[in-house]
Amino acid sequence: MRKTIQTLEGAVFVAGKGKKCANSECEYFGQHYLAGGVLKYSLPKSTYGLDVLAFIGWQHEQEHQQLVEIQRSLNQRGIEINESNVGKLYRQFLALLGGTMAHTQKKLAATAHEHGGLIWAIDALQPEGHGTLLYVVYEVLSGIAVSGIQLPQAQAQGLIEWLQPYQELPYKVLATLSDGEKSIIAAS
Repeated sequence: MRKTIQTLEGAVFVAGKGKKCANSECEYFGQHYLAGGVLKYSLPKSTYGLDVLAFIGWQHEQEHQQLVEIQRSLNQRGIEINESNVGKLYRQFLALLGGTMAHTQKKLAATAHEHGGLIWAIDALQPEGHGTLLYVVYEVLSGIAVSGIQLPQAQAQGLIEWLQPYQELPYKVLATLSDGEKSIIAAS
């Protein structure tokens, strides 16, 4: 996967190469694994950074700005986006905050069946100039963003409560990836 992502800090080119398990002794020999690191920057099939997504959500939810106002603000920052895409990203923001939906559950079940479990990745980002954090949890093998939550600060208890439904899913957890933030480690 290769793409240029528009972030609040400017355009970033990201590339990731999936790999197949080459160990013939492994029960997952030949299985294809996606490059999960790319998901730290944007949602799959999106050319806007997660920081832009968080900015849109914050501006609409907390600052009560209309989508056209958010579009103008992003355009002034050098981000090429129209009102329609601001609305699309806002809906993605809401979906992340809303948690797991039925089609996501089906995708998780299929991934767990195919790979023998799930690999979770948890990342946090902070919209520019705001104290609130947006945490996003992904399933790496399928490449889907599963959920998101806004918290006023890094706090393990809030993360524990948010992650509990995903820990209770009936699938083996093969690994949990994070950037090493203490509250994420304590919660996972």
